[in-house]
Amino acid sequence: MALHKSISMAITFKLFLDERTAKGNGQYALKLRVTYNRKHKVVPLNVLLQKEDWNPAIQKVKPSHPNAKLINI
Repeated sequence: MALHKSISMAITFKLFLDERTAKGNGQYALKLRVTYNRKHKVVPLNVLLQKEDWNPAIQKVKPSHPNAKLINI
């Protein structure tokens, strides 16, 4: 008789500014990293931001950005 253990893994999400490649105007792509069972996928969100408009500690666009309310939904 085989014992089956069911382990529930959590799905985690993280928003980050991809600073590896800047666009021509000095903006960077906002991306979403989804992790499940230690495997991750990165999803581009088609949002470009300046470094000074992004707060990495709380993973939100700073209120000084004109579309901050829309992006932070």
